[in-house]
Amino acid sequence: MNRQTHHFFLALPIPKEMAIQVVRIVKKENADLAFKTWVEPEDYHITLHFLGYASKEQLLKLNHVLPHLVGNWKSFELEITHFGSFGEAQAPRILWVGVREESSLFSFQYEIGTICKQAGFELERRPYRPHITVARKWDREDPFSLARLASEINKTKCNWKWQVKEVLLYQTCIDRLPKYEAIYRYPLQ
Repeated sequence: MNRQTHHFFLALPIPKEMAIQVVRIVKKENADLAFKTWVEPEDYHITLHFLGYASKEQLLKLNHVLPHLVGNWKSFELEITHFGSFGEAQAPRILWVGVREESSLFSFQYEIGTICKQAGFELERRPYRPHITVARKWDREDPFSLARLASEINKTKCNWKWQVKEVLLYQTCIDRLPKYEAIYRYPLQ
């Protein structure tokens, strides 16, 4: 497999039990949620940096420095707190689940970005908005309403907190589902 033809990104994996709980919430509402594409629960993640196409040299540079940086970080806690959307409110491009803002996550993402730039990657310039993409492209004439999903996370008895223990380098495999394959794991302290 020629890895140079794939897109790559660095991300935080989501615990399987949380992904299952998110799916339960959206399936409960799924009859009225008409999105063109639903993300496979195995593909749920929080992107740190989208890298795009990568040369072998870029991946080698990244893998030379990133394990040391990530290994010097202590594990930190994240918590799923709410649903949100990107795009037009009544016909969103993306339905997502958000996490409580944690300064550790933003500092971690920034430091990893510095390493990515040193490895020759061009990074996203928009402000960082950590989220888990659940669905794409509203596919109905009638308007989407985020309000009915707003309280669903609080109604479940699930513990929505978890410890971030690793960063994964994923490659995108568009021709299969789930479509993200973890090719490197970088553990935190």
